[in-house]
Amino acid sequence: MEGVADNSRKARILQAAEEVFSKRGYTQATLDEIIKVADTGKGTVYKYFGNKENLFYTLVEGKQKVLMQDLWKVARSTATIEAKITEFMEIWVRFLMTNTILWQVMMFEMTGGNRGFTCVLGLNGEVEIKALWGVQPTKAERAAMSRYFSLLRDETAPFEHIFLEAQKENFLKSGINPIDASRNMMFSVAMVAFHWKGAEGRDVEECCANLREMTNHMLYGVAEKAETKK
Repeated sequence: MEGVADNSRKARILQAAEEVFSKRGYTQATLDEIIKVADTGKGTVYKYFGNKENLFYTLVEGKQKVLMQDLWKVARSTATIEAKITEFMEIWVRFLMTNTILWQVMMFEMTGGNRGFTCVLGLNGEVEIKALWGVQPTKAERAAMSRYFSLLRDETAPFEHIFLEAQKENFLKSGINPIDASRNMMFSVAMVAFHWKGAEGRDVEECCANLREMTNHMLYGVAEKAETKK
């Protein structure tokens, strides 16, 4: 059973890891720099986390656990569909704006997207990984990519829950696939949040202030269609 000292050392290493990974990404980050920031020894890092990849996974998994509690709380609430979607999107954007680099790294680097790999959920429920170009990933790479894809996949589940409920309540237009619609909306908002934070340098509150308008656009469209005359 871990003691207070163990927990304190682990927390210090995770804090240092967040600082370094958020500045360097995964590939360019080194354990030596993390160790220096944490003011600890290499043996201590290996003792608690094993290697750099597992340290990164522990960091993002811990953050995601808190996020998932918040997202499922909204998804299972008794609020209206529109209220759920709006609140869900604000939690999602606040989280992404706070963890921009870490989640970009996880989405594009740790799942291999920047190297031409693609992850999909197969019919058997297992993650299938393919190379769009170049060599196929190794067994170790597949295992690592699979668990990050699974983390990201888990994040869509509460929003899918909301959209399935929306379908039952006839909130969605006929013919809309609730799973596809929910995933597309989450990914689109994530890309906008990344752009807001990285390219435009907006702060969290400014982004959240514009979020309702963006959510309305995604739900109801932006074009005012003229009545078709026969």
